[in-house]
Amino acid sequence: RIIDAVYTRECDTEVDYQPHRSKSVTLNFFHGSLKTAPGFSFAFRFADMDEPYSWNYLDPDLFCDSTRTIVPLGFFEDDLVNFVRIPAGKGSLFLHTNPLVFTNYFLTSRDKTGYASRVFSHLDGRDLIWDEYSKVLYSGDDNGYNNPLYYILQHPSLKYAWWLLLLTVALYVFFAARRQQRVIPVLEPKTNTSLEFVKLISRLHYKNGNHVDMARKKMKYFLYFVRSRYGIHAETFGEEQMRKLAEKSRVTLADVSGIFSQYYLIEEKFRDNIEVNRLIQLYDSIENFYRHCK
Repeated sequence: RIIDAVYTRECDTEVDYQPHRSKSVTLNFFHGSLKTAPGFSFAFRFADMDEPYSWNYLDPDLFCDSTRTIVPLGFFEDDLVNFVRIPAGKGSLFLHTNPLVFTNYFLTSRDKTGYASRVFSHLDGRDLIWDEYSKVLYSGDDNGYNNPLYYILQHPSLKYAWWLLLLTVALYVFFAARRQQRVIPVLEPKTNTSLEFVKLISRLHYKNGNHVDMARKKMKYFLYFVRSRYGIHAETFGEEQMRKLAEKSRVTLADVSGIFSQYYLIEEKFRDNIEVNRLIQLYDSIENFYRHCK
């Protein structure tokens, strides 16, 4: 193991993991600037329920009075060390016993991301080597005799019989599948009537002449687009909301303000109806936003 190459046994104890069986744990740091009062809570979730999980920590015998090279950085459950630093040459080796906390499931949460960022804040070097040991169970024995096909492949007659068996099975699957496959009926392509429906509704609105209603619907769809894409929720858009939308969308503040100025003018002064040119100006302003937003 790489740990054996950089760590000398100061306490006659190997760097070994100990399991702590629990549904959830609270992780924290020893350093005062990184430690938080409530800590960072993690729970192992399987399907839709929290299940017991083996949260690993380092053997306490590893931290005897003569320990100098291994530095504890993090812990859980008050005194179980799970994050350490070991000086190695011109750099350091960081060991975390619970890589589960760095998976995508936990990094979607803001507080869990805060824990990961505090862990990675220790990595101030330019050259980093990330090692996960192995994602596949390691037996530690590369002896070829453990291969169940070793004996068969060592004898020519058995080897040829094995390959012949595989070829026969492949041919049977190929021809039997072709012979027994039922006829797949031809399906007519589905016609998309959405565009025709939209055109029909647009003609009805335009023919009715209710331009204010069309402006309101256009603005309603625009505000829904802003909420879903940029996460900006507001009943009315003031200068601060407009500036935030301009920054997120990369559209100029003047163009963003123009949309809301035209709409608020319609709402305040033309509640019954408006001329078609005002509706077209609002439409062009919103479409210009769609074309240039990021």
